[in-house]
Amino acid sequence: RVSRMMQHILHKVQSEVGGWVGLSVVHLGDRDVPNALVFIDKYTQVPRILGPIVQTLDKLPEVYAASEANKRLIDKEYGSLDSLRMMILQDFFRHGFDGSGDDGGSCVDGR
Repeated sequence: RVSRMMQHILHKVQSEVGGWVGLSVVHLGDRDVPNALVFIDKYTQVPRILGPIVQTLDKLPEVYAASEANKRLIDKEYGSLDSLRMMILQDFFRHGFDGSGDDGGSCVDGR
């Protein structure tokens, strides 16, 4: 029953978002996801992964404006505040979901 409900939820989400990238498999009861709680826990990790990046990006304008030295450093090393922001995002999306953290069941990292 759990598997059937998970498939139903997955199908509903897929139809609502229009496009789907990634696996459409819900696996429970194997070595990677031995029960539904482990499945849920894997996806509750996403905010913990993204939180520090979002906080950093949100704080950048404040850091930039805090002093002339900060402005000079950011402009000299990265070209501009927008360039620094883009560099952080590019680096994260290049490596954050490349599967390098794959332990055989870490779907969160983009495997």
